[in-house]
Amino acid sequence: MAAEGLRRARVRRPRAPAAAGFVSHDEAFRTLRSNVLVATSELAHPSIMITSAVPGEGKTSTCAALAESIAASGPMVVAVDLDLRRPDLHTRFGVENTRGVSDVLSGRATVADCLVRVGLTGDAAAEAADPDDTTDRGYPGRGALFVLPAGLPVSHPSELLGGPRTAQVLEALCEHADFVLIDTPPVLPVADALGIGRLASGALLVVETGRVPLPAVQRAKAELARNQIRVLGMVLNRFEDQGSLAPYHYDYTADAAPSASTVGDLSRLFGRSRNGSRPT
Repeated sequence: MAAEGLRRARVRRPRAPAAAGFVSHDEAFRTLRSNVLVATSELAHPSIMITSAVPGEGKTSTCAALAESIAASGPMVVAVDLDLRRPDLHTRFGVENTRGVSDVLSGRATVADCLVRVGLTGDAAAEAADPDDTTDRGYPGRGALFVLPAGLPVSHPSELLGGPRTAQVLEALCEHADFVLIDTPPVLPVADALGIGRLASGALLVVETGRVPLPAVQRAKAELARNQIRVLGMVLNRFEDQGSLAPYHYDYTADAAPSASTVGDLSRLFGRSRNGSRPT
């Protein structure tokens, strides 16, 4: 696949093996992947928002691990960091955040300028490279993972995300990728996630068991429903750790067809168009 000029992520250290009695990290995300694939099976090019009620529940790490797991099964996946207030997706993949979504939405760069292809690691890499796996999953190629970082901080994230270019960027990515996963701010402190969710196919709500009060989770779910955002499911994180009930601290502050100048040449960057054909 043609990918000239793409920066490759640094190799991350392997994860520690799971403790006895617990499902491994990779196995848990393979199960989540299966559920997501079933929930979105009727959609041609799903975009899924990964969010939570409050910060610190593991939404970003869930987004990164799920993106890796889905890519390992064959699809071309793009993980997008739309948490412009506290971006962290780039650190999960070990890529730079010198330019990204904020630059695209401000008109300083195109999507093609900012996308970074990253290599799969651990079990995901082994699954993607398995020569004995001849399963036809309906996707051309063996899967690939791209990251669109948030870019440098901006003083007006709500205004940027609420503009028409956000929809243009997501539409263009869905045209070229099989799955688009979107990391957003949490639902309750600011309204960013609700606006983004209306542009996505659906949402996964990540919940850290034993820390976040149930009423906060219920309120977040109700806000998503009130804004007509389809909740695909809830991801229970750290369910084995029931001892942490410490109060959380949060410092977020409330605050047309895609144009070539916004998107850039994605078909050449990805190496194929949406239907799998190679660019000429």
